[in-house]
Amino acid sequence: GGGGGGGGGGGGGANDDPAVRQLGALLVTLLHMPSTDERLYSVKLHAVNLLMFMPPEFSAFLALNGGVDRLVAVLRVQLAQVLVEGTAKADAALAPVLQVLHLTAKGSPAGKAAVREAVFPAAEMAPARPRPRTAVERQSRDRMRPRDAPPHTLRADLIGLMTGFQEVSRRYANELLYSLCADGDEFADLTGFGNAVQHLRMRGLCV
Repeated sequence: GGGGGGGGGGGGGANDDPAVRQLGALLVTLLHMPSTDERLYSVKLHAVNLLMFMPPEFSAFLALNGGVDRLVAVLRVQLAQVLVEGTAKADAALAPVLQVLHLTAKGSPAGKAAVREAVFPAAEMAPARPRPRTAVERQSRDRMRPRDAPPHTLRADLIGLMTGFQEVSRRYANELLYSLCADGDEFADLTGFGNAVQHLRMRGLCV
């Protein structure tokens, strides 16, 4: 845990407070608990809700202490409840964990790298397509689709949320995926221009 503490203390931020550091370490411990029954899993969801208020400096601690993998495991369960079982609404079930992963990706290079590898694993991804040189090329039929998102993969499920009907989860899915990319062109390449265009327009990156 020493490496994570160093990553959190460098910014001189809120988690220099020992109580905040202790709470953060406790939340990571809760995320590592098994999800063997509903009560334990409910505790994990409460931990995710508290992490929505984490200081940016805590991102590196999460990444260096296995927190990202545990958050992704929660996300997979929540996605299954929404997309497969139909037992939960997307906004309520997905928004908290999507926001925490987004905060983690924004908070530190280590956080971004860990979340990106979970969503777009380098060993599985097809090579990047050449960057488009014109607006016509950017909107070609091939580029309307994601670069590499086979059905039932985590990235395919998240890309599907980008154009979903549930407003909050749609916004957080877009924000999360955008935060994992170098720029708008990579965002459009990874998720497909047809899925990315609305978010790019909102950011003033697409006419």
